[in-house]
Amino acid sequence: MLPDSATVVLYTCTIDSRIATTTLTVLHAFAAERGWTIAYEAYDLAPLHVPARRRTG
Repeated sequence: MLPDSATVVLYTCTIDSRIATTTLTVLHAFAAERGWTIAYEAYDLAPLHVPARRRTG
């Protein structure tokens, strides 16, 4: 369990940027309810199993 003063990074992986934005919005609300500080938000449009050398952007 994280302490009340946690600093977190929000991350999601999906093939659609609209879905990623929606997911990050929900994660942001979840973290805010707990009083956590959000250090960074990120999303990845490539599935996690795709090697870094095959990613673009």
